[in-house]
Amino acid sequence: RQCVVNNLFCQTCTEHFPLGPVGVGAPAAVAEFSVFPNPSADGRFTVSGVAPGGVLEVRDVTGRVVWRGQAADTGDETLLNLRAHPAGVYVLRATEPTGRTLSHKLVR
Repeated sequence: RQCVVNNLFCQTCTEHFPLGPVGVGAPAAVAEFSVFPNPSADGRFTVSGVAPGGVLEVRDVTGRVVWRGQAADTGDETLLNLRAHPAGVYVLRATEPTGRTLSHKLVR
């Protein structure tokens, strides 16, 4: 859980790793969220482990959204192209239809 407090003392919290029930009847294992190659010399990344229909957003270091797309409907890998953006560090945030949020640092 990550909580952020702004200069007006307003707090916002985000669940990054929701935990499900353990033991009998536990849900099936979630596919591992991964991005490769990372770092990427040419700005092209392959994203896997995001549920079909999930929303993908890439933000630069200022928090500005520089790329937005949707995960592959088949549950396969999704290609992400940042070739038009300068080299640097970015954050990929994936929001699945269930509301689960995943994030990964990208190095271009």
